[in-house]
Amino acid sequence: YLKHVFGDRVLHSGHTNYDLALDYFTLLYTMPTQALPIMCLVNREKNTGKSTMLWLMKEIFKENCTFIGNEELKDHLNDDWAARLVIGVDEGFIDKKTVIERLKSMSTSKFIKLRGMYKGRSEIGFFGKFVITSNDEDNFISIDKDETRFWVNKVPVIKKDDPLLVEKMAKEIPA
Repeated sequence: YLKHVFGDRVLHSGHTNYDLALDYFTLLYTMPTQALPIMCLVNREKNTGKSTMLWLMKEIFKENCTFIGNEELKDHLNDDWAARLVIGVDEGFIDKKTVIERLKSMSTSKFIKLRGMYKGRSEIGFFGKFVITSNDEDNFISIDKDETRFWVNKVPVIKKDDPLLVEKMAKEIPA
């Protein structure tokens, strides 16, 4: 599945995108406070497995993974996701410059202001990693060419659909 999502395209470094994915997940699991880029899985086609990646991450990281929508990113209240490791944004489309800048800032920040309804602000350590999926592969977010805080991957269409894929992968997690 990871080879399907990330592919075996050889990069300038000589490594494949799949190699980078293995490094990304190893760091995410063994060194959760390590800064990592915002993973973006895109393709205008349906049935690629983009959302399946979010569900797999939920299986791996359990309560330390949550899903939010575009509106939650714009909202100043963040107490439902600010203390999680993996923050998935399914069908993401981020068009506001302030939200983009906030995302970029959070991707490298060590602290964040926790804000809840009827509560004051408090500063907490922040180690969240954003994973964005989108069918709008060209315009889901405005990214400068020299920006290094986003890792954009175009996910190919799945050739053979397996409705039990997440359950099968979940059984492999302990290994």
